[in-house]
Amino acid sequence: MKIHVTKSYLDVARGVIDTTVYGNPEEELGEDALFGLMSCTYIYSYMALTSFCSSHLYSFWNSFESNLKSKYAQCSSFEELMATPPPERNKKGIKRACYSIECCAIA
Repeated sequence: MKIHVTKSYLDVARGVIDTTVYGNPEEELGEDALFGLMSCTYIYSYMALTSFCSSHLYSFWNSFESNLKSKYAQCSSFEELMATPPPERNKKGIKRACYSIECCAIA
């Protein structure tokens, strides 16, 4: 069985958005539930973006034309590259990953 991780994360995020919270809207319990649901949406959306970028970076890492291996020569494998804690594990990091993907695709 082949699992599409990125699509699975997006499906979970979308499913959370479509969830209805029942109860008294004036009670804190409803607000807590909504906050929890929105948190899940953000988390799974971020995981989907990370999964997508990682998948493409892995493809470029293994391609012959890629300059990723020379750029990150201190890493002997893609797993080691991804395990190294980069300082940019945030929106800036995703932008840099997308930029790396774009540069590899053009090169």
